[in-house]
Amino acid sequence: MEISTIEELEGVTYEQLSEFLSGNGGFSKCEACGSQDWEITRISGGHILYLYQDVVFLENKTMVYLPVTCGTCMNTRFFNALGIAYSVLAGGQP
Repeated sequence: MEISTIEELEGVTYEQLSEFLSGNGGFSKCEACGSQDWEITRISGGHILYLYQDVVFLENKTMVYLPVTCGTCMNTRFFNALGIAYSVLAGGQP
């Protein structure tokens, strides 16, 4: 299975992302303050915030990140959103 469209990525729910991160250390203690108060950022309409970054030296290649922010100190972790979505939609772990 390959994630090839934004619609497929957006088909992964907040609950699925949260469950995946919980089961794979994504919500472990914050490196900055020690809290475990992590939040996947959502924007208007409840949509999950994804960040896109062009890959240097590779034309037409983009990385998609899922930011997760500590609710105590605002430290932010960035996860490979496509890798997580692929694992979730395939029904497994990484």
